Amino acid sequence: MEKEKHGQEERQEPSNTLYNVLDTIMRIEESGTWRLRVPGATSVFFDNTSSPRYNWLLPGCLVEEQTMPDGKIHLTYYDHLGRVYASKCDLLRAWEQAGVQILDPKFDSLNKKEK
Repeated sequence: MEKEKHGQEERQEPSNTLYNVLDTIMRIEESGTWRLRVPGATSVFFDNTSSPRYNWLLPGCLVEEQTMPDGKIHLTYYDHLGRVYASKCDLLRAWEQAGVQILDPKFDSLNKKEK
């Protein structure tokens, strides 16, 4: 976070990443595309900076890990516009259709298996 001085107080400005995440969450709320909430389930959201597991995400994209009462984890992917994807492959295909070039060989093999 960037620090900015105002008089004698120091104020921390949110990073661009935080703005991207907040924008995505606002878009998801506005569009009503949240997954249905299951009673007793808990949800945690991750972006490309929150966990090494998700450092492949583009800025503004999110993954929701919803842990069900029986312990199963359901993943939901959201792009920066708040659109929902049921799987990582679906999200990667959408990126590919939008012209995003993925240079990591792991993703190429993943896409070939799914096609």
